[in-house]
Amino acid sequence: MGRLVATILACTVGVLGCASGEVASAEAGVDRPAADGAPTDAGIGPSDGAGPESAPMPPTPTPPTPTPPTPPGADAAADDARPPSTTDTGPPCDAPCELVSQCGCAASERCDLADARGGRACVPDGTVGPGGECGPTAACRAGALCVGVRGDGSGLCHAFCEAAADCSSGSRCLAVVVSEGGTTTTIPGVRTCTSGCDLVPTAGCPAGYGCALFVEDPDAAFLDYYAECAAAGPGLSGDPCSASTGCSPGFQCLVRQCTRICRVAMGDSDCADDPGTSCRANFEAPYLVEGFEYGFCQ
Repeated sequence: MGRLVATILACTVGVLGCASGEVASAEAGVDRPAADGAPTDAGIGPSDGAGPESAPMPPTPTPPTPTPPTPPGADAAADDARPPSTTDTGPPCDAPCELVSQCGCAASERCDLADARGGRACVPDGTVGPGGECGPTAACRAGALCVGVRGDGSGLCHAFCEAAADCSSGSRCLAVVVSEGGTTTTIPGVRTCTSGCDLVPTAGCPAGYGCALFVEDPDAAFLDYYAECAAAGPGLSGDPCSASTGCSPGFQCLVRQCTRICRVAMGDSDCADDPGTSCRANFEAPYLVEGFEYGFCQ
């Protein structure tokens, strides 16, 4: 059985050829190959010497990340074994289960994404909560989906949501799409919360990840930025980088070079460790995240 590979519809700032960062889903019930290959890396540069341009954003690496398989088959015996599609004290539960409320599954199970049409299935519960690292041997707990950002298939658990009110402060509720053969299709009714990490000083991501600047829709008239955990690499200021060779936490890949993220309101103080640079804002489309403006040390 092939794997269904889904993605969150958003892009990182800094590389042209925007593509979504992949997430892992449950096993699909159809034979199909997993999406493969990392996106290409290009760069954006200064705009008339004023700072980074407002250009399409870079993709994070897009590896497929396995999660526990869906329950065996859709036969009558398996259906009969599921608990009733109503809660004991609440409103009716959509059969077979619901992603956000997690109703419809046994106590030892979780409701997970099953196919590209938004199908759901009860699968064995995992042990990793939202924000924790997941992968082939570490599944998310009930209410979360494994979002893959590394080539080895590991990623971070992201909570399912219906609206921003379901997410923590500073987090977004974004659509999820399935990625196959280089094309993406939105999965109806499936959304997950972003991590809502801190850009400067970088915080809120587990070891091996850094908080990076993302844009929700690079084709929108007004670009809407937010912060999200992304796979980190060894690169420091001025080091070469690409979609597969990342930068250290606190840096972002711009024009194929790791560049330090800074807070515009702090003047050049965030750039003190990079002599000869200053915190340069994006005047055409300011990098605003939760009311704070960010730039890059250039």
